[in-house]
Amino acid sequence: MSWLDDGEIATTVQVVRAPRSEAVAIDTQAWKDSSNVRFFREQLHGEGGLGRVWLAHDRRLNREVAIKEIRSSLRDSSSAMRRFLIEAQIAAQLEHPNIVPVYDLDRSPVDGRPFYAMRFVRGRTLREAIAEYHRGGASDRWQLIHLLQAFTSVCNALAYAHARGVIHRDVKPDNVILGAFGEVLLIDWGLARVTGGSDGGAAPEETAEEHPVHLTGVPTTDHTANGTRLGTPAYMSPEQAAGRVSQIGRHADIYGAGAVLFEVLTGRPPHAGKGRNRFERIAEEPTPTVRSINRRAPAALAAICAKAMARAPEDRYDQAGDLAADVQRYLADEPVAAYAEPILARAVRWARRHRTWMQAAAAALILVTLVSVAALWFVNRARAREEAERQLAEAQFRRARATVDDLLTGVSEETLLNRPGLQPLRERLLRRALDYYREFAQQSQDPARRADLAAAHFRVGRILMEIGSKREAEARLRQATSLLEQLNKAFPIPAHQKHLLAQSHLQLGIVQLQTNQMDQARTSLD
Repeated sequence: MSWLDDGEIATTVQVVRAPRSEAVAIDTQAWKDSSNVRFFREQLHGEGGLGRVWLAHDRRLNREVAIKEIRSSLRDSSSAMRRFLIEAQIAAQLEHPNIVPVYDLDRSPVDGRPFYAMRFVRGRTLREAIAEYHRGGASDRWQLIHLLQAFTSVCNALAYAHARGVIHRDVKPDNVILGAFGEVLLIDWGLARVTGGSDGGAAPEETAEEHPVHLTGVPTTDHTANGTRLGTPAYMSPEQAAGRVSQIGRHADIYGAGAVLFEVLTGRPPHAGKGRNRFERIAEEPTPTVRSINRRAPAALAAICAKAMARAPEDRYDQAGDLAADVQRYLADEPVAAYAEPILARAVRWARRHRTWMQAAAAALILVTLVSVAALWFVNRARAREEAERQLAEAQFRRARATVDDLLTGVSEETLLNRPGLQPLRERLLRRALDYYREFAQQSQDPARRADLAAAHFRVGRILMEIGSKREAEARLRQATSLLEQLNKAFPIPAHQKHLLAQSHLQLGIVQLQTNQMDQARTSLD
């Protein structure tokens, strides 16, 4: 391997395990004396299909690093060696905040196996964070927000890689590390592919603004045969599951990102089943929907997930950055491109985003309500006072009318007042009673008051007939009949008032006969 010629090696790796305290304790003089030994492996951190990752100490810079070396069982495999070296170069050239930086690439002086040193991040995988969120009932909105923010960081890392002409091909929650201080890192580029190889694979991304990743010292041709299934089945796109290698481009990574979002929202990967025909099901059957598993998932996020995981690559988001932008719009409480919101949802969101205005409107509404309630209270109080005054006046009126009725009845029926010499007194009392009734009728248009006045005129007319005042008696009886006829035209009068009207006509006819008014008497008596 010319790229690792012994003459070009600047540092080597110590292949014996050493406690971290010993590594940290090396002073400047010791570093000078052992300048050819840079990395001390401390403990095994993890293993994958291609290599093993060790926690190590960088003696030159006195820091923790991770060292990934190819498995000893694969050291003689040219394809494995090629993949390992491609992974190292790709990871080293993808300089992005959400991609682990590579510090060095070398080989062991003991057995010649290649290794590369990279940043070591203490944290947990995105899969572990998702599991914790769903163990809590998926009810903590802040946890969901943090997961979605991490997801957008993964999408941005993919967008950058695609812009550099690199396809990850194994996007899954286990390949995302969440650091204790907000770090989000997309790792494991072991299946990554640099697009535009001589095998007629996918062309470099047309939207790339960065220089494409350039591999040196290794063959750039991808000899992966059609039918080879690369990736993790639970998160595979249909084209990956079908082994259509030539069709696996950035849209396969976008599908994988959608599968990660699917697990965030449901707590399980989209293709959780196993069996011989697992790949056929992924390639041919409809993709499951988020809401078929979790009905409480936000509709906008479910729509974003469905678009990212569309069966046809051309129906997915065109760029990973577009997927990140849609999720960011959701986090910012804005409409998302993948979901047509109902009018009510848009109105609610508008109210949330214009909270200050809504609070001012609510305060104004409360103020108007309070003023209205206060005004209504004062109006009701005034009405109550008016009603009380009316009832008092009514009571006083009834008492006054009862007194006048007693006076009129007394004057009409008192036999003592019929004696000679007392008739003038009787007449004066009757006229006073009549004046009271007239005043009562003027104070109110109540039909009952007008009927009372008609009855008073009738009584006075009768008494005037008895004392010989025929002409004045006729006038009173005419007023009685006129009032009662007016009332009867306005609305039907009760029986006792009809009887009074008949008596008034009868007495009027009698007094007209007594005064030789034959025609008038005939009219009154008809």
